[in-house]
Amino acid sequence: MPGNSNGVKRARVNESGISQKENNGSTSQPSKKSKTVSETSKLSDTDSKILTELEEKFLCKHPQEILDFFNWAKELNPKEPTKAFYGVNKLELVGVFDYLAGKFANMQISEKQLLTHYRFVTDLPEFQTLFVYDGGRFGYWRDFPEEAEPLLVHISHKDEHFPKLEIAGTSNLLCAIYFLLKDQAHLEKYAKFFPETADLNGFENLISDAQKARKKKAVGKAMHGVGIWVPVKNDVGYRPVTDNVASFKKDLITMGTTKDDAVKDKMRKKIMETFAYIQMGNDELDYGMGLEFGHDLFVSGYECFDKMAKNVLATAYRLLKRENLGKILEAQMEIGRRRENVSVIES
Repeated sequence: MPGNSNGVKRARVNESGISQKENNGSTSQPSKKSKTVSETSKLSDTDSKILTELEEKFLCKHPQEILDFFNWAKELNPKEPTKAFYGVNKLELVGVFDYLAGKFANMQISEKQLLTHYRFVTDLPEFQTLFVYDGGRFGYWRDFPEEAEPLLVHISHKDEHFPKLEIAGTSNLLCAIYFLLKDQAHLEKYAKFFPETADLNGFENLISDAQKARKKKAVGKAMHGVGIWVPVKNDVGYRPVTDNVASFKKDLITMGTTKDDAVKDKMRKKIMETFAYIQMGNDELDYGMGLEFGHDLFVSGYECFDKMAKNVLATAYRLLKRENLGKILEAQMEIGRRRENVSVIES
């Protein structure tokens, strides 16, 4: 297990602008577009082993930026790197960064507990929380576990039900820092949180490009706002859950909040009709329909939909061959979506 001194001590310069020294001491300027590791630099054996370990523990692929960003955090705060950015809206590094910091070294926790560490009530298996701050959280979004270039997503803590997910950047984690500071009148006051090689003027375009790319790639109108992605060929793979998303959302809210048994029965009947269409869609290979329906039920945050959301999503992940997302879902439901403390360290 990685500890406080594991780090990738000599990671390379990449598009994030996080400048680390090579053995020859050379540096390079960051580019504005996110690239895969193979396009930037060859992984060291140490990096490769750590990334493989993270994939085994958290059941999803992690990009090089995770390690480069953690190295930068250790430069800023060697004693407590997970609080290196606390001066930015009390932002803390959590989740996989707690693992890299060695915080689990002397703990006896199960694999499922690790998978649920910093997983909030409405966090879908596709979302992995990396940062929390006083107004929300940031994390990676992966449509499938093996995705090499996840998107950075922001979620506000103000919405208990149907939280909106906002694309905040590429896999470049400095985008999160910029995202929180972009409206500051004097951004230069926070320059210490960025490496000297980081192009502050380039982040706006980086975020905008990521948002445009997602809009082009995504299908459907999932209620969380970032859409879903499934392979669609010859119009097979996806069909809309409903023609009226607003009306369907209203039905879910009514079902989740009403105390009137008659109203509840009426809503239950309507939702079960939709569920029947989902099963029909699966039979006709439109697996994206079930995925979107499961997402909507899950992010509603209403406990009455937990069982159906689990069943629908588990089926969708199996049919789409995204089994590790199903394992994350199973862990979250078994440990408890609504547990009092999202951190297994503090629980």
